[in-house]
Amino acid sequence: MNLRGARRQRKKSGVGLDIINLIDVMLVLLIFFMATTTFMTVNDSIQLKLPHSTIVNQAPTQQIVVSIDANKMIYINGQNVSQEGFVAELSKVLNKDGNSDIVLIKGDKSLSYGYLVKIMSLAKDAGATQLDIATTTGES
Repeated sequence: MNLRGARRQRKKSGVGLDIINLIDVMLVLLIFFMATTTFMTVNDSIQLKLPHSTIVNQAPTQQIVVSIDANKMIYINGQNVSQEGFVAELSKVLNKDGNSDIVLIKGDKSLSYGYLVKIMSLAKDAGATQLDIATTTGES
Protein backbone atom coordinates (compact mmCIF):
# COMPACT_ATOMS: atom_id res chain seq x y z
CA MET A 1 0.00 0.00 0.00
CA ASN A 2 2.77 2.41 0.71
CA LEU A 3 4.28 1.81 -2.70
CA ARG A 4 1.09 2.66 -4.49
CA GLY A 5 0.74 5.85 -2.51
CA ALA A 6 4.33 6.82 -3.32
CA ARG A 7 3.78 6.18 -7.02
CA ARG A 8 0.70 8.35 -7.06
CA GLN A 9 2.57 11.18 -5.44
CA ARG A 10 5.28 10.99 -8.07
CA LYS A 11 2.77 11.16 -10.87
CA LYS A 12 1.08 14.18 -9.30
CA SER A 13 4.34 15.96 -8.62
CA GLY A 14 5.65 15.47 -12.15
CA VAL A 15 7.12 18.22 -14.27
CA GLY A 16 4.68 21.11 -14.59
CA LEU A 17 4.45 24.84 -14.88
CA ASP A 18 4.32 26.73 -11.61
CA ILE A 19 1.70 29.37 -12.39
CA ILE A 20 2.11 31.32 -9.12
CA ASN A 21 5.38 32.87 -10.33
CA LEU A 22 3.73 33.86 -13.61
CA ILE A 23 0.86 35.52 -11.72
CA ASP A 24 3.35 37.44 -9.54
CA VAL A 25 5.20 38.78 -12.59
CA MET A 26 1.95 39.75 -14.33
CA LEU A 27 0.75 41.56 -11.21
CA VAL A 28 3.98 43.56 -10.99
CA LEU A 29 3.69 44.49 -14.69
CA LEU A 30 0.06 45.53 -14.23
CA ILE A 31 0.93 47.78 -11.28
CA PHE A 32 3.86 49.27 -13.23
CA PHE A 33 1.72 50.16 -16.24
CA MET A 34 -1.10 51.52 -14.08
CA ALA A 35 1.34 53.77 -12.21
CA THR A 36 3.10 55.07 -15.32
CA THR A 37 -0.07 55.88 -17.24
CA THR A 38 -1.26 58.20 -14.47
CA PHE A 39 1.66 60.53 -15.22
CA MET A 40 0.73 61.03 -18.85
CA THR A 41 -0.39 64.53 -19.79
CA VAL A 42 -3.79 65.13 -21.31
CA ASN A 43 -3.10 68.18 -23.42
CA ASP A 44 -0.43 66.88 -25.79
CA SER A 45 -3.02 66.45 -28.54
CA ILE A 46 -3.48 70.22 -28.96
CA GLN A 47 -0.84 71.52 -31.38
CA LEU A 48 0.63 74.72 -29.94
CA LYS A 49 3.78 76.68 -30.74
CA LEU A 50 4.76 78.03 -27.34
CA PRO A 51 6.92 81.14 -27.01
CA HIS A 52 10.54 80.68 -25.91
CA SER A 53 12.00 81.75 -22.58
CA THR A 54 15.35 81.43 -20.81
CA ILE A 55 13.69 81.19 -17.37
CA VAL A 56 13.03 77.61 -16.30
CA ASN A 57 10.55 76.91 -13.50
CA GLN A 58 8.87 73.59 -12.84
CA ALA A 59 5.09 73.71 -12.78
CA PRO A 60 3.21 72.31 -9.78
CA THR A 61 1.74 68.85 -10.16
CA GLN A 62 -1.87 69.86 -9.40
CA GLN A 63 -2.94 72.52 -11.85
CA ILE A 64 -5.59 73.30 -14.41
CA VAL A 65 -4.33 73.74 -17.97
CA VAL A 66 -5.97 76.29 -20.27
CA SER A 67 -4.73 75.90 -23.85
CA ILE A 68 -5.41 78.41 -26.62
CA ASP A 69 -4.49 77.50 -30.19
CA ALA A 70 -3.70 79.81 -33.11
CA ASN A 71 -7.40 79.91 -34.09
CA LYS A 72 -8.34 81.18 -30.59
CA MET A 73 -9.97 77.87 -29.65
CA ILE A 74 -9.92 77.52 -25.86
CA TYR A 75 -9.43 74.18 -24.07
CA ILE A 76 -9.68 73.49 -20.34
CA ASN A 77 -7.74 70.31 -19.51
CA GLY A 78 -8.19 69.22 -23.13
CA GLN A 79 -11.94 69.93 -23.27
CA ASN A 80 -12.98 72.50 -25.90
CA VAL A 81 -15.03 75.41 -24.50
CA SER A 82 -16.40 78.58 -26.06
CA GLN A 83 -15.08 81.98 -25.04
CA GLU A 84 -18.54 82.93 -23.75
CA GLY A 85 -18.73 79.83 -21.53
CA PHE A 86 -15.08 79.96 -20.45
CA VAL A 87 -15.64 81.60 -17.05
CA ALA A 88 -18.49 79.24 -16.10
CA GLU A 89 -16.61 76.11 -17.18
CA LEU A 90 -13.37 77.17 -15.47
CA SER A 91 -15.32 77.96 -12.29
CA LYS A 92 -16.76 74.42 -12.33
CA VAL A 93 -13.29 72.90 -12.73
CA LEU A 94 -11.81 75.16 -10.04
CA ASN A 95 -14.57 74.28 -7.56
CA LYS A 96 -14.17 70.51 -7.94
CA ASP A 97 -12.77 68.77 -4.86
CA GLY A 98 -9.02 68.24 -5.02
CA ASN A 99 -8.34 70.82 -7.74
CA SER A 100 -5.94 73.62 -6.99
CA ASP A 101 -6.54 77.26 -7.89
CA ILE A 102 -3.42 77.31 -10.08
CA VAL A 103 -4.13 77.80 -13.79
CA LEU A 104 -1.43 77.18 -16.40
CA ILE A 105 -2.08 79.07 -19.62
CA LYS A 106 -0.61 77.55 -22.78
CA GLY A 107 -1.11 80.08 -25.54
CA ASP A 108 0.14 79.75 -29.10
CA LYS A 109 2.92 82.26 -29.79
CA SER A 110 0.97 83.74 -32.72
CA LEU A 111 -1.75 85.05 -30.36
CA SER A 112 -1.76 88.72 -29.51
CA TYR A 113 -0.67 89.87 -26.08
CA GLY A 114 -4.02 91.59 -25.55
CA TYR A 115 -5.95 88.37 -26.16
CA LEU A 116 -3.86 86.45 -23.60
CA VAL A 117 -4.38 89.22 -21.04
CA LYS A 118 -8.13 89.02 -21.69
CA ILE A 119 -8.10 85.24 -21.05
CA MET A 120 -6.02 85.75 -17.90
CA SER A 121 -8.53 88.32 -16.66
CA LEU A 122 -11.40 85.91 -17.32
CA ALA A 123 -9.53 83.18 -15.43
CA LYS A 124 -9.16 85.52 -12.44
CA ASP A 125 -12.90 86.23 -12.64
CA ALA A 126 -13.52 82.46 -12.53
CA GLY A 127 -11.63 82.20 -9.23
CA ALA A 128 -8.06 81.34 -10.17
CA THR A 129 -5.62 82.54 -7.51
CA GLN A 130 -2.40 81.94 -9.44
CA LEU A 131 -1.83 82.18 -13.19
CA ASP A 132 1.22 80.71 -14.93
CA ILE A 133 2.19 80.98 -18.58
CA ALA A 134 3.80 78.00 -20.32
CA THR A 135 6.86 78.58 -22.49
CA THR A 136 9.56 76.45 -24.06
CA THR A 137 13.22 76.90 -23.23
CA GLY A 138 15.62 78.40 -25.73
CA GLU A 139 15.58 81.34 -28.07
CA SER A 140 13.44 81.91 -31.14
